[in-house]
Amino acid sequence: MYKLTQNNTTRALPETVSSFGFNRLAKRRLGESIGFDNGGDIALVFDADGHTLAEYTYVERVFSTEAYLNG
Repeated sequence: MYKLTQNNTTRALPETVSSFGFNRLAKRRLGESIGFDNGGDIALVFDADGHTLAEYTYVERVFSTEAYLNG
C-alpha cells in the first residue's frame, strides 16, 4: 500500500492506493507518466515535462500483537 506524501496538483488524489491502483493515477491523455524510485519504495506521478506531480511512499502493513499494542 502506498501513502500520499506530496501532492503538487490541485486535483484530489487518494490518500492511500494499492500498487495496482497506482498505475491508473496518471492521466495518459495529458502526457503524464509514473515511475518508481528507491527500489519501489517511492512511487511518483510525473507531468509531460517530467516534473513531479505526486509522491507516494510504500507503507508495509504489520498485523501483530506487538504492533497493535505499540499503537
